[in-house]
Amino acid sequence: MEDLKKRKLDETAGNGGSSDSEENLRSLLEPLAKPHLVELLAKLGSQYPSIAEEIKSIASADPVHRKLFVRGLAWNTTSETLCAAFQGHGEIEEGAVIYDKNTGKSRGYGFITYKNIESTQIALRAPSKMIDGRMAVCNLACDGLTGSSGTPDLARRKLFIGGLSPDVSSEMLLSFFGRYGDIEEGSVAYDKDTTESRLSVSLHLQILIEIISVTFLWMVIILFLFAVGLDLLLLRHLRLPKKPSMIHKSCLGDGA
Repeated sequence: MEDLKKRKLDETAGNGGSSDSEENLRSLLEPLAKPHLVELLAKLGSQYPSIAEEIKSIASADPVHRKLFVRGLAWNTTSETLCAAFQGHGEIEEGAVIYDKNTGKSRGYGFITYKNIESTQIALRAPSKMIDGRMAVCNLACDGLTGSSGTPDLARRKLFIGGLSPDVSSEMLLSFFGRYGDIEEGSVAYDKDTTESRLSVSLHLQILIEIISVTFLWMVIILFLFAVGLDLLLLRHLRLPKKPSMIHKSCLGDGA
């Protein structure tokens, strides 16, 4: 009985079905929510290979579903090393690191486009990759920075580490915290222009601010002392009448 149903469905799919039945099906499917449609197509695709191949063909036709956005790249990572890191998941149609047009330096991210959507899905199952000593993360390019590869509890699992020495590298950071469990992503942030740790850059900026603050404080003190000295100098040159002493007043009183 089940084989008969499959045969009839295949024959209907091969003949294209009647226009009335297709219109009726469309009218039934249009009100359905996306999760219901996904569940329905997943069940049909798992039962009928022809439908599964049609779903794969439609999904792979648009490169948006096969293109990955890779962020957190090292500044020395090239397009070749980027492709080499992802080619283990399948054949790559295009892969490139994005560079700044003015400076010619890497912007720290790139794109990978697979030929088959299955390769993209496999790559998304392990979104973090160590490339040239830095932990890079990928997600679908159409999702942007808030990709679907991220998990809802990411904010609860992500730590910000402050007070690092400028000499600390991403490997040292991962080695230290790796003893507490598996790490999905972790790296030291670097300034793209100076290639220095952002901490060292911020320390330089903080030192400069402190120097300016101390200089300003000394200027205020000097101006205050100058104002006080000027007031004392003016008082010294003023000729104020002296008040008569108490003895002088008593003498005048006795004489009267």
